[in-house]
Amino acid sequence: MYLRQKRVQQPSQIIISPLMSRVSCHFARQRFWILIMATALLLNAHSSRANTDITTYTWSERLVIATAKDETSDLLSIVETFFAENACAVKERNLLFLSFKLGTEESQKLPLEMQRRAGLWLVGYDGTIKDYSPDAELLARLFSTIDEMPMRKQEMANLGSNC
Repeated sequence: MYLRQKRVQQPSQIIISPLMSRVSCHFARQRFWILIMATALLLNAHSSRANTDITTYTWSERLVIATAKDETSDLLSIVETFFAENACAVKERNLLFLSFKLGTEESQKLPLEMQRRAGLWLVGYDGTIKDYSPDAELLARLFSTIDEMPMRKQEMANLGSNC
């Protein structure tokens, strides 16, 4: 009589010590929070761009933005006259003039800093505010401010001046 010995095969298991279990759980939590923070940062960056129409001009034009409490502001007519009288210099510096009435739906798409104060804003190619004045004073230093910018210096070296 033969006795059959039954061999029990156990599935291969990796035995994880309690310490290893805590370490891997810690790293999993870290990865989770890093993923959450990265997602939040990306969504925040995307939403701030989506709410600001002036970003469509980033890297293509410099902007002079007038924010006024009403459309009849003297500031708007002063800037329009300045742009007309200095058309060649304005074109050479790739400037675009935009105006917004504060408190309107359209002005809500501007950066918060611009929504809070009336005045003139110079925005560079990179989309950042380069200069501000509450009145037309910015126009007096506009060309010299732009001409001191590194990208403008490159433009002047490569293209020269037509005005």
